[in-house]
Amino acid sequence: MKKISVSKVIIALLFIFILQLVYGFCTKTADNKINDFFLRKIVSVLDVKAKDNVVLVVADRRTIDALGGKWTRKNYSDIFDFLEFNAGAKAIVFNTLITSPDTYNPTEDIYFFNNLSKHKILINSYTLLSSPFIADTLPSEYVNLFKEKSGIKIVDKRKHIHSESYEAVPEFPLTYIQNSYRMGYSAIPEDYDTIVRMYTPVVSLNNQLLPSVALSAYSLYSGINSFELYDDYLCSSDGCKTFKMPLTVKITKDYIGNETKNLVAYIRWFKPIKDIFTHKSYSAIDIINSYK
Repeated sequence: MKKISVSKVIIALLFIFILQLVYGFCTKTADNKINDFFLRKIVSVLDVKAKDNVVLVVADRRTIDALGGKWTRKNYSDIFDFLEFNAGAKAIVFNTLITSPDTYNPTEDIYFFNNLSKHKILINSYTLLSSPFIADTLPSEYVNLFKEKSGIKIVDKRKHIHSESYEAVPEFPLTYIQNSYRMGYSAIPEDYDTIVRMYTPVVSLNNQLLPSVALSAYSLYSGINSFELYDDYLCSSDGCKTFKMPLTVKITKDYIGNETKNLVAYIRWFKPIKDIFTHKSYSAIDIINSYK
């Protein structure tokens, strides 16, 4: 029997160890970057572009330079009015969290809150809390308003509940919630490198399923108001004939290490039209000036 050199065995073991380190580095650190690279190349070569039925209104440099410190919440109202009553939008997603009154501009603030009740295609955003500590200070009707404003029926058909339920909502101005036509969950989980590759279409508050702003917008646009949630997909209640979205479980940690499990869907990649925007964008100042 041929003897195997001890040095060769050591070298082989070191080689395996290095391979494991490289593999771990690639899967934990470089894997997303490699996927991103190839996805960008694919969408660029194949010229994969987003549909033009979604547009962005952005507070860009032109808007900031034009308004400076004169931005108030009435500017949001002007944009909402234009999109719904002039541009003929089917759904408007407002992804800014309104967590407190604007004490510096109270008149414009009152106008903003009152103006919300005019809009029947506007979806306002909220976040949820894993800890119930703040729920004790809020009346039950406050929490129930979030459920009423979802505007969507989601039936839980899962056999295994592998995502967690949030237990509380942070405090928002009550008038903001009452005057909102629809509200949706808007927090998006980031990967460790701060890039958003997924989003959460459905969340649970006290074991009741609620939609994200994205799902609520799709509902307004498509007219589908009833969905069913299964272990690995979300679909329309017509037997998945109209809509079906594959889902996976993503575990995220907060700043103190608490883990939260959410059902997420991967975001599609599109070829950028200009700079970082994949969809056609309009400067907010152009819309605001149209009302002057």
